[in-house]
Amino acid sequence: MGARSFFPLQKGFTLIELVTVIVLLGAISIFALPRMMDRTGVDAAAFEQELRAALRHGRALASASGCEVQVRLSGGMYGVYLRGDAAGTSCGSGGFTQPARRPVESGAYEGSVPGTLTVSDFTVTFDGLGRSSGATVNVEGRTITVSAAGYVG
Repeated sequence: MGARSFFPLQKGFTLIELVTVIVLLGAISIFALPRMMDRTGVDAAAFEQELRAALRHGRALASASGCEVQVRLSGGMYGVYLRGDAAGTSCGSGGFTQPARRPVESGAYEGSVPGTLTVSDFTVTFDGLGRSSGATVNVEGRTITVSAAGYVG
């Protein structure tokens, strides 16, 4: 028979390994978790895309209908509006009071700015050919530019 070792083969982690893992988890929780919990960057990117879609829809609607269309953001709300009379039947007169309809969903093409974001107010008017009055919109440091030709970039 072979000789038996006084200390049988032991399995597991050493105290140094356990302490190292705990220290690393602590460092990650101090530095990484607060950055992962901050949604401002994600909200800004999502809202920027919403505004781009609204501006592009306004341009397409103006080109397709031959009517003037206005996209505006004011007081934390944005929307796409048609020029109409009191009955909402004319596109040639009156103020921009008629909300445009969403192309897929039912309801007016309107929305609100997420509460965590700082966005500059703007108004862009597209004529019947899709040309615009031009504007620059700032969403948390991200810039959306609408050229006079109507291009949304």
